[in-house]
Amino acid sequence: MGASCGCCGPPEGSDEERTSLRNPLKNRGCTDIIPLTVFIVFWAGMFFIAGFSVLNGDALRLIYGYDSFGNTCGRKNEKISISNMSGMDMSDRKYVFFADIKQIGSSLELCVKSCPNKELETKAAVMKFSNESGSKLCSYDIRVDDYVSQTFRVSGPCPALPVYASTDILMRCIPSSFSKLGKKVVNNVAGFLNAGSLFEQVLADLMLSWKLMIVLCLIALGFSVLIVLLIRFIAAIVVWVIMIFVVLASIAGTAFLWWTYHDYKMDMDKQATIIPLLNIEIASEKSFLVYAIIATILTAILLLIIFIMRKRVALAVALFGEAGKCIIKMPFLLVQPVWTFLALIIFWVYWVAVFLYPQFLCQQFQFLPPWW
Repeated sequence: MGASCGCCGPPEGSDEERTSLRNPLKNRGCTDIIPLTVFIVFWAGMFFIAGFSVLNGDALRLIYGYDSFGNTCGRKNEKISISNMSGMDMSDRKYVFFADIKQIGSSLELCVKSCPNKELETKAAVMKFSNESGSKLCSYDIRVDDYVSQTFRVSGPCPALPVYASTDILMRCIPSSFSKLGKKVVNNVAGFLNAGSLFEQVLADLMLSWKLMIVLCLIALGFSVLIVLLIRFIAAIVVWVIMIFVVLASIAGTAFLWWTYHDYKMDMDKQATIIPLLNIEIASEKSFLVYAIIATILTAILLLIIFIMRKRVALAVALFGEAGKCIIKMPFLLVQPVWTFLALIIFWVYWVAVFLYPQFLCQQFQFLPPWW
């Protein structure tokens, strides 16, 4: 009997061999040294590039733009050697004003507090607007009271007349109406605004909305923690509330996306007959269409799944109840997704900084006024 069950008997071999199988400590050493070294060098290089870019670049130029003297609008600047009017505090001047919108590529650019909200046809009108609004439309070194004695032209120091009523588009003062401008001028303005790449536009949106995104993430985190705590006591109610809320939110969100797309498309179709459309507007229209289609498909799949699995709600309630008990016994489980979330935030912020800041390291100022 014993011979027939030899596979269940003690392992063959010496005591040293059996010990080696239980504790495989011999002949062990570090492996993959070269890939590890390459990985460390890669990260060191990325941190160096990121640090150098942040210290020497200026991401706010992507959002607010800059004037003809090297000042970034909407922030306090440092002095640079090529311009005596650099290094100014532009914290309250977030908009770029063009001295002559008809020659936007060679125009004097200034940071202003607000764009002209009405047409200014005379020097006196420009001076009056600057006094009333505090938005200086002439060079920074010229007193407002001296405007009438200055030269008004594309290169400054004061803007070419007339100064058109403007609205801010991408933080640039652009005429509210193009009816008085020729088709060539309109195309030039649209081309100037479309000059930025899609990547730059996405990064600009992130820079403008990162605070709101963080607030929404924190609100979602708060609701998640609340639901986890309530599951322990009222699992059945929480499950039904979640299901109903998800269904209603999916339907409402899908309807809102289709309504927004239709409204946006109708508005753009009207504008297209008057002025050229910006790339960002066209991209927004396409994005809403794509989002609406995806939301429709996902909502249909969700409703189908809920309908098929409606009889399994009791099982879901039981599972949620057990999960609630598990959280009560091991509360630190709640910490794991939080630090994972923070790690991902740091990771993505790092990569955005790495891609964003280097774009402005080699940027040169395209224009310095000839009278300067």
